[in-house]
Amino acid sequence: MSSVDFLSESCVAGQTLLRLVSRGNAIIAELLRLSQNIPEIFKARYVPIPQTRKQKKKNPLPKGEYEGFGYEFIVFDFKYLEKSDLYEEKIDNDQALTELDQEFRETHMEILKRFYQLFESIYKYVADLRRYLEELEEGIFIQLTLEL
Repeated sequence: MSSVDFLSESCVAGQTLLRLVSRGNAIIAELLRLSQNIPEIFKARYVPIPQTRKQKKKNPLPKGEYEGFGYEFIVFDFKYLEKSDLYEEKIDNDQALTELDQEFRETHMEILKRFYQLFESIYKYVADLRRYLEELEEGIFIQLTLEL
């Protein structure tokens, strides 16, 4: 099969691959756009504050500061995933933190949504690419094989 035939509108395998390549290019473009517009708060340097064992027992959440920003009590690293209930409870039980959390959401929700949509599109892309390769291997596209 020539490359012209593979790219013709009647070749389902070729058209599917073209759509996958197009989606991949769109993902890369959005990734580049977002990488140029990351708010400074997300690039803040976290400086841990040393704690004694007694202090850690009293409050097991890590203490630290984000240099130059006021969101250090509501922006967490991956440790949040281990103790999300504890972090959420701390924010919910403190009116000042609740207001700060709301301000953060209002200020940064648009960029957060764009990052979420980017990660979701990457996940879907990988799933669709795997499905395409599986279909190719299973012989769904009768005229093509992985060896071609």
